[in-house]
Amino acid sequence: MATIFTSLYPSEHGVNGIATGLSPLLTTLPEFLKQAGYGTGIFSSNAFVSPLFGYNQGVDRLHYKKVSMYNELILGHVVRSLRSYSPWIKRLDHFLEYYELPWMKTGVYSTRAEGLKDAFLDWAKNLKGKPFFAYFHFMESHTPYENRPPYDRLF
Repeated sequence: MATIFTSLYPSEHGVNGIATGLSPLLTTLPEFLKQAGYGTGIFSSNAFVSPLFGYNQGVDRLHYKKVSMYNELILGHVVRSLRSYSPWIKRLDHFLEYYELPWMKTGVYSTRAEGLKDAFLDWAKNLKGKPFFAYFHFMESHTPYENRPPYDRLF
Protein backbone atom coordinates (compact mmCIF):
# COMPACT_ATOMS: atom_id res chain seq x y z
CA MET A 1 0.00 0.00 0.00
CA ALA A 2 2.87 2.36 0.78
CA THR A 3 4.21 1.85 -2.73
CA ILE A 4 0.83 2.58 -4.31
CA PHE A 5 0.41 5.72 -2.19
CA THR A 6 3.93 7.09 -2.79
CA SER A 7 5.14 5.58 -6.10
CA LEU A 8 8.31 4.56 -4.29
CA TYR A 9 9.95 1.19 -3.82
CA PRO A 10 9.91 -0.27 -0.28
CA SER A 11 13.63 0.43 -0.03
CA GLU A 12 12.81 4.11 -0.60
CA HIS A 13 9.66 4.63 1.50
CA GLY A 14 10.89 2.44 4.36
CA VAL A 15 7.69 0.46 4.93
CA ASN A 16 9.29 -2.97 5.00
CA GLY A 17 7.66 -4.69 7.95
CA ILE A 18 4.32 -5.28 9.54
CA ALA A 19 4.82 -2.59 12.18
CA THR A 20 6.18 0.17 9.96
CA GLY A 21 4.16 3.04 8.57
CA LEU A 22 4.43 5.95 6.17
CA SER A 23 6.76 8.74 7.14
CA PRO A 24 5.11 12.17 7.37
CA LEU A 25 8.03 13.42 5.28
CA LEU A 26 6.72 11.50 2.23
CA THR A 27 4.14 13.01 -0.10
CA THR A 28 1.24 10.63 -0.70
CA LEU A 29 -1.12 10.44 -3.66
CA PRO A 30 -4.02 11.85 -1.58
CA GLU A 31 -1.84 14.79 -0.51
CA PHE A 32 -0.88 15.53 -4.11
CA LEU A 33 -4.49 15.33 -5.28
CA LYS A 34 -5.81 17.40 -2.38
CA GLN A 35 -3.35 20.17 -3.33
CA ALA A 36 -4.79 19.96 -6.88
CA GLY A 37 -8.33 20.59 -5.55
CA TYR A 38 -9.63 17.04 -5.24
CA GLY A 39 -11.69 15.65 -2.40
CA THR A 40 -9.83 12.67 -0.96
CA GLY A 41 -11.26 9.65 0.82
CA ILE A 42 -10.01 6.30 2.01
CA PHE A 43 -12.43 3.52 2.92
CA SER A 44 -10.55 0.56 4.33
CA SER A 45 -11.22 -2.75 6.06
CA ASN A 46 -7.48 -3.23 6.44
CA ALA A 47 -6.39 -2.06 9.89
CA PHE A 48 -2.95 -1.20 8.50
CA VAL A 49 -4.45 1.40 6.14
CA SER A 50 -5.21 3.71 9.06
CA PRO A 51 -3.92 6.83 10.82
CA LEU A 52 -1.78 4.60 13.05
CA PHE A 53 0.35 3.82 9.98
CA GLY A 54 0.25 7.29 8.39
CA TYR A 55 -2.44 6.75 5.76
CA ASN A 56 -4.38 9.82 6.88
CA GLN A 57 -1.93 12.18 5.15
CA GLY A 58 -3.91 14.45 2.83
CA VAL A 59 -7.18 12.60 3.40
CA ASP A 60 -10.45 14.47 3.90
CA ARG A 61 -12.47 11.39 4.85
CA LEU A 62 -10.90 8.25 6.33
CA HIS A 63 -13.18 5.36 7.20
CA TYR A 64 -11.02 2.56 8.56
CA LYS A 65 -11.04 -0.53 10.71
CA LYS A 66 -9.67 -0.22 14.18
CA VAL A 67 -7.73 -3.31 15.19
CA SER A 68 -9.87 -5.55 17.38
CA MET A 69 -8.62 -6.61 20.77
CA TYR A 70 -9.16 -10.19 19.59
CA ASN A 71 -6.48 -9.77 16.92
CA GLU A 72 -4.19 -7.92 19.31
CA LEU A 73 -4.32 -10.56 22.03
CA ILE A 74 -2.68 -13.96 22.07
CA LEU A 75 -6.22 -15.44 22.19
CA GLY A 76 -6.70 -14.57 18.52
CA HIS A 77 -3.50 -16.33 17.53
CA VAL A 78 -4.33 -19.43 19.59
CA VAL A 79 -7.88 -19.77 18.23
CA ARG A 80 -6.66 -19.14 14.67
CA SER A 81 -4.07 -21.91 14.97
CA LEU A 82 -6.73 -24.37 16.22
CA ARG A 83 -9.43 -23.66 13.64
CA SER A 84 -8.38 -26.50 11.32
CA TYR A 85 -9.29 -29.02 14.06
CA SER A 86 -12.97 -28.18 14.34
CA PRO A 87 -15.64 -26.41 12.30
CA TRP A 88 -16.88 -24.87 15.57
CA ILE A 89 -13.51 -23.28 16.28
CA LYS A 90 -13.42 -22.04 12.67
CA ARG A 91 -16.83 -20.41 13.15
CA LEU A 92 -15.78 -18.91 16.48
CA ASP A 93 -12.64 -17.46 14.90
CA HIS A 94 -14.62 -16.00 12.00
CA PHE A 95 -17.16 -14.44 14.38
CA LEU A 96 -14.51 -12.91 16.64
CA GLU A 97 -12.49 -11.65 13.68
CA TYR A 98 -15.37 -9.75 12.11
CA TYR A 99 -17.51 -8.83 15.12
CA GLU A 100 -17.35 -5.09 15.61
CA LEU A 101 -18.03 -3.70 19.04
CA PRO A 102 -19.51 -0.18 19.09
CA TRP A 103 -16.22 1.48 20.09
CA MET A 104 -14.41 -0.19 17.17
CA LYS A 105 -16.45 1.61 14.51
CA THR A 106 -15.28 4.85 12.95
CA GLY A 107 -18.72 6.33 12.48
CA VAL A 108 -22.11 4.79 11.85
CA TYR A 109 -20.93 2.41 9.14
CA SER A 110 -19.15 -0.91 9.54
CA THR A 111 -15.91 -1.74 7.79
CA ARG A 112 -17.32 -4.68 5.88
CA ALA A 113 -17.77 -4.10 2.11
CA GLU A 114 -21.34 -2.84 2.47
CA GLY A 115 -20.33 -0.40 5.21
CA LEU A 116 -17.43 0.96 3.16
CA LYS A 117 -19.79 1.55 0.25
CA ASP A 118 -22.31 3.33 2.48
CA ALA A 119 -19.61 5.49 4.10
CA PHE A 120 -18.36 6.47 0.64
CA LEU A 121 -21.85 7.33 -0.65
CA ASP A 122 -22.50 9.44 2.45
CA TRP A 123 -19.22 11.31 1.90
CA ALA A 124 -19.76 11.67 -1.87
CA LYS A 125 -23.09 13.46 -1.34
CA ASN A 126 -21.20 16.47 -0.01
CA LEU A 127 -18.71 16.70 -2.88
CA LYS A 128 -21.20 18.65 -5.04
CA GLY A 129 -19.46 17.93 -8.35
CA LYS A 130 -15.93 18.42 -7.00
CA PRO A 131 -13.40 15.98 -8.49
CA PHE A 132 -12.44 13.29 -6.03
CA PHE A 133 -10.09 10.44 -5.31
CA ALA A 134 -11.48 7.49 -3.37
CA TYR A 135 -9.44 4.47 -2.34
CA PHE A 136 -11.20 1.28 -1.21
CA HIS A 137 -9.50 -1.61 0.55
CA PHE A 138 -11.80 -4.60 0.98
CA MET A 139 -10.74 -7.59 3.05
CA GLU A 140 -13.45 -10.06 2.03
CA SER A 141 -11.23 -11.38 -0.75
CA HIS A 142 -8.54 -12.41 1.76
CA THR A 143 -8.13 -15.63 3.69
CA PRO A 144 -9.67 -17.44 5.39
CA TYR A 145 -11.61 -18.46 2.31
CA GLU A 146 -14.88 -20.02 3.32
CA ASN A 147 -16.98 -21.87 0.81
CA ARG A 148 -20.70 -21.88 1.37
CA PRO A 149 -22.75 -25.10 1.05
CA PRO A 150 -22.86 -27.09 -1.16
CA TYR A 151 -19.40 -25.96 -2.36
CA ASP A 152 -17.76 -26.55 1.02
CA ARG A 153 -17.96 -30.34 0.46
CA LEU A 154 -18.07 -30.53 -3.32
CA PHE A 155 -14.31 -30.46 -4.01
